[in-house]
Amino acid sequence: MKARLGLWMAIKKYLEAGLEWISGKSRITVVFNGNFIIIRVYPDYPSDQHEVSLFLKIYEHEKSVKVVDLVGNGYGSGLQEGGYGALIFNLGLQAIYSFFEVKYGSDEATSIRVHGYLSSVGDPINEPEKSQCKERRKGFWSGFGFELKELSKSTIQMTACLKELKLRRGTPTINGTPRVINLDNFWPQEKRPSILSEDIDALKEIDLTKFSLTSCPKEVDVESAWRGLLKWSKVVRYTIWLGFCTLIGYLSFLTPNTIDSLIFLACGTFCGYLVAVYLENRLWRYLPSYKRHQVLQDKRCKKIAEVKESIQYLERSNNGFLWRLKVAIPPEERNRFDVFEEMINASNKQYFSSVSEYYVEYEYYLSKAQKNVNSDERRLEKI
Repeated sequence: MKARLGLWMAIKKYLEAGLEWISGKSRITVVFNGNFIIIRVYPDYPSDQHEVSLFLKIYEHEKSVKVVDLVGNGYGSGLQEGGYGALIFNLGLQAIYSFFEVKYGSDEATSIRVHGYLSSVGDPINEPEKSQCKERRKGFWSGFGFELKELSKSTIQMTACLKELKLRRGTPTINGTPRVINLDNFWPQEKRPSILSEDIDALKEIDLTKFSLTSCPKEVDVESAWRGLLKWSKVVRYTIWLGFCTLIGYLSFLTPNTIDSLIFLACGTFCGYLVAVYLENRLWRYLPSYKRHQVLQDKRCKKIAEVKESIQYLERSNNGFLWRLKVAIPPEERNRFDVFEEMINASNKQYFSSVSEYYVEYEYYLSKAQKNVNSDERRLEKI
């Protein structure tokens, strides 16, 4: 997404209002609150359960910046060595250049001092993990160009002029975010669009036939086959019972005692019905109507399973997709089903299996969003 802010120097006025970047599973905010430049990376967007934060204290008149803290990606966080430290300090360097209105790498940057201390807070107390964390931290900061002083002491000082510090490039973070993102690609927070261009692009590329059930038997056809099966099953049951009743009736006439004959007839008729039910339950799987019902049901269940899997894959790969498209779905279409808000919330909270249960509604809302986006683009082309 493009904020079209131009050069980094033009970004300074937006820092107080706040800048924001969202893509896939990442959300990043950059803001200057009067004393600190604070950068936050949320690597599991829209969830804010995990957060990597960088705090830079600005001494404007002294042309000095103190690296106060980098937290959230240390030992035991699950994000250590995931590339988030490089990503967030790369942004911090750009923010410093923007704040002081200095061109990246220029001689003016020599007069700006950046300093701080390496903190061991949160490190393990046991070896070799403790030493490994210390060495990893030293390598991280020196990799940007900091000079490390008093290495033998527990508190290590780091210092550099801004020009000496370089962006650290490399492979994307573990969630696929580039390690270097230009600040001029950020949106001012108050101007961020309600639906992002990359989500629109993803929506346009979706093949809706993957979510449609038109190629499989309809539910009414499966129900019709089931009713036909029940009908023929009853025919089998009553045919067998009628045969038993006929046999029992014939045998009862052979009984000389009338009372005994009636008792034999009643008991035989009841037992004959039980036998008929028993045989019905054993024979109905051999009926042609049963095979027809099974074929239709299996085809439908297989297709529904494929649709659910496709929905879950789409939702999972975008860390929730439907909630991102909410504004693209026309308001008049949202009331088509009474589960719209429930689906949006499930998508936002990453309950992907719950979203896929509404596979019919999901395909409907996707089609309306896609149609709405395409019509908006055609309208813009005409203008």
